[in-house]
Amino acid sequence: MSKSTKEAIARAFVELVGERGIDKLSVTDVISRCGMARQTFYYYFHDLDELTGWCIEQTFSDVVAQGERNCDPLATVELFVDRVAENRVLLNHLVLSPRRADVEHITARCLRTCFEQLVRVENPRPDLVGPALDTALSLYAYGITGLLFERCLQPDLDRAALAHQIVDIVYGAPGGRCI
Repeated sequence: MSKSTKEAIARAFVELVGERGIDKLSVTDVISRCGMARQTFYYYFHDLDELTGWCIEQTFSDVVAQGERNCDPLATVELFVDRVAENRVLLNHLVLSPRRADVEHITARCLRTCFEQLVRVENPRPDLVGPALDTALSLYAYGITGLLFERCLQPDLDRAALAHQIVDIVYGAPGGRCI
């Protein structure tokens, strides 16, 4: 089985969520859209919850990878904001569903990974280490995730301004540079 098959299942899922929402969606709906057998779905995913998680992780995987490469707080946050805004329809359906907590957790975990990578290069708060840094990273990740879901679900969002505001708050100085 190939990665393209897994991606085809995910594409069908995302399309169906956009058309119908997630609450009444079934594995049968997804495999019918893909034109594949039920056992193919179960080869890749245990259930729709696992598929949902995989789709969210894939949405942000390139952001995490780019954050590792460029170590630029503003560019990383801008890309994260862009991903949430670009996937507004899917995320809106998921956030308004019983899967909200899972979606927030996965998104916050990805965002936290990005911040951990950035802190390794330039810690905006050198006084925060060990458990205090761990707490700060969780606070930033979960708080910013909530903010992103609130703001990015609005169609008229100024993405650049939001990214700048987030970086300015986290780093305490414009553009993501430490004070």
